[in-house]
Amino acid sequence: MHKIYYLTGATGWVGNEILKLLLKQNEEVVLLIRKKTERISKIKDKVSLVFGDVRDKDACERFLSTKKSDDVKQIVIHCAAYISINDKFEKAIFDTNYFGTKNLADISYRNKVEKFLYISSTTAFKNIGKNQSINESNPFEDNPEKGCYAFSKSMTAKYIKQMAEKGLNAITIHPSGIIGPDDPKCGDFTSLVKAFLKGHIPASVKDGSYSLIDVRDLAEISLKALDKGKLGNNYIISAKSMQISDFLNIIAEHYNRKKLRLKLPCWFIKFVAPIYSFFCKLFHITPLYTKTAIRTIENNNYFDSSKAINELGFKARPVEESIYDMCDDIIAKDKRCLKGRRKITLRGRLITLGGGLFTFLLLFLIRYIPGVSEGYTRTVGKFFAFIFGHAFTWIPFSIFEISLFLIVISLILWLVFFIIHTSKKGIKKSFTRIIDLGIVIASALTCYAMTFGLGYYRDRPPVPQYEEIFEGTSIYKEMAMYYEEDFNKVANELTFREDGSVINPYSWDELNRLVKDEFKLLDGQDYYHEFTLNGKPMYMLSWLYSQLQITGITFPATYEPNYNIDAPAAEIPVTLAHELAHSKGVMREEDANLVAAYVCLNSDNSYIKYSAYMATFFSLGNLVKATNIESDYTDFIKGIDSKIWGDASYINKYWKEHDLLGDIGEFFNNLYLEISANENTSAYIDTDDVEETEEGGEIIYRIYGYSPYQSLLLYNYLNK
Repeated sequence: MHKIYYLTGATGWVGNEILKLLLKQNEEVVLLIRKKTERISKIKDKVSLVFGDVRDKDACERFLSTKKSDDVKQIVIHCAAYISINDKFEKAIFDTNYFGTKNLADISYRNKVEKFLYISSTTAFKNIGKNQSINESNPFEDNPEKGCYAFSKSMTAKYIKQMAEKGLNAITIHPSGIIGPDDPKCGDFTSLVKAFLKGHIPASVKDGSYSLIDVRDLAEISLKALDKGKLGNNYIISAKSMQISDFLNIIAEHYNRKKLRLKLPCWFIKFVAPIYSFFCKLFHITPLYTKTAIRTIENNNYFDSSKAINELGFKARPVEESIYDMCDDIIAKDKRCLKGRRKITLRGRLITLGGGLFTFLLLFLIRYIPGVSEGYTRTVGKFFAFIFGHAFTWIPFSIFEISLFLIVISLILWLVFFIIHTSKKGIKKSFTRIIDLGIVIASALTCYAMTFGLGYYRDRPPVPQYEEIFEGTSIYKEMAMYYEEDFNKVANELTFREDGSVINPYSWDELNRLVKDEFKLLDGQDYYHEFTLNGKPMYMLSWLYSQLQITGITFPATYEPNYNIDAPAAEIPVTLAHELAHSKGVMREEDANLVAAYVCLNSDNSYIKYSAYMATFFSLGNLVKATNIESDYTDFIKGIDSKIWGDASYINKYWKEHDLLGDIGEFFNNLYLEISANENTSAYIDTDDVEETEEGGEIIYRIYGYSPYQSLLLYNYLNK
């Protein structure tokens, strides 16, 4: 009888290799394909084409109804599959791998096909202990959390088994990880090899293994299974299990590539995989390292192919031959893989370092040119804030915190490897590593200058203030008593703990939304960026920042406003507003303080307004003293509610108790502020120009200039 082979997945790796063998044997072949590729176009005269998707029952019916006469044997070879190492469940994967196969199996059973060969995967089997081999008697995987692809393959293998018991002449092949030449779609494993040949893989995986089979051996044994395989049986096809590091070392030795000395543990890769996957998604790159991929190489990858050896005559070629053929094919198609990554010479490193430092110095100097900082911040700076800010603002956790961990870990690893390298090669040979670190630092400084740095020399923010000095001083007491009454009022609308501290009545999300809403007060003013980003509570590092005496920080790389959630609750709203001001283009610390006070003092929310009063109210003391009536100042102090004094005492005590690293924090804060054209940490102090003299045995206070907070409070009072 005449045979016709019905093949799916011919545009894929395995299906294409099987198609080559069938055409070499002059067999009649019908292909089910979704679209015509260049390879299929070249052989279109040698095959029959049916266009459609295995998920479409009508397409499967048309595919298997091309039988020309009753004396034709229909042999179905089903290779089509959706291969993925993604962590999340994808409907397309399950629909293709399970329902697509079910469609073909059901119609094949109804048509009473001669044989039905299904190419499955070793991932269909439940993983067992490391010291045990996995064979066909092992149960199929039943846990969907092991990965969508593995679960779809196990469910499909079970279904084919059921159909075989029902009468479908089915044989299932379970190949392990496929390697070899001529991968038409450059799948995940081929992409890994290609990246390694180009020098783009910085580290290997510690204790990660993979079971391998050459695609050509798989194609040959698949056709042998149609002749020698027992109907209803499953066959594992695997040549050798190998450590990922050993696999890459074979390539490195044969193709003169540098061996990867850094081997990262699987737990670390799984920890950083979500961040890596996020950036891959952001830049439309297919991730090579996912939790599913790492779990696969962590698993027991020793598969027993003795059944295929005994019943089918399976014999695999040496794995090294497969690796070399695979690499030769990749290099032939992409000449960039031929020499790997070009080594950067000492001269090239020095030029790169010099270029980075020159760019930073140039940006550092041009900010002194009048108008440059203002124009740059309103245009280029605003663009960076919009792009980077909106790329990260929707993420619910702080990228800054994670980045800080990664920076610290990277510096520790650099130091360890530098010491090891220096002890072996000497300081002269390690000089390039010092330059590499310098390049990274210069790049970071340049990025900082391009995003935040120039903004420190821009104009003052347009916050309304009153500057004129009054001849009569009674207004100062009147204003102070007005604010004191309001301060006491909002304090009595809040709840306090036994230790005196005010209680934050909101969740972090609610507080972020409320403070963001206050910035609508600035709408319509060109000075500020019109968008307001989300503040990020620091869940992991707040304890450290308390010891460093820091309540918040805005990360220049992402424009994220971060705030210390362990700080006293009275300081958090105004701190969040301060960091939000930075992300809106207000760089100097005293300016950000003023903007934060402005938006929070004008709030209708008692907690936010209370926080603003705690930051600004006590600046009124010197104004009251300027009446030079002792009872005025006494009345001012005595009139402050005991709840406010209790909270102020708590705040003072809190920062005294959290001063373990205060000197270190102040040193780096001073260094940063002075580089950025601030006065140092004195920029945080709201300083007025009050002169205290002694005349006729009495202390006399005279005001020559208001502090920023005093000017703001005066303006609000006079325009209430």
